[in-house]
Amino acid sequence: MSGGLSARYLASGESRYVVLPKAPRCVYCKAYKFYRETVNFCCSAGAVSLAETVLPEYLVGLLIGRDADSREFHDMIRTHKNHFAL
Repeated sequence: MSGGLSARYLASGESRYVVLPKAPRCVYCKAYKFYRETVNFCCSAGAVSLAETVLPEYLVGLLIGRDADSREFHDMIRTHKNHFAL
């Protein structure tokens, strides 16, 4: 290991964590924000809004089900996702 600060902490078994103050949620979209994140970062202060969509019952069944179709869907989910990627 090199003599850098993090290498010294790892070698000595010490660890230091910095806990940031809790940040308020966005008043417009209710997003959880990071400490010192700007107001416009998540939804541009309410200028952007996403429509809520309802998943079809069949898709919900694939996502949370335990049958053979659900197991195959979970095993192949990346392949299915890539079919829709542009």
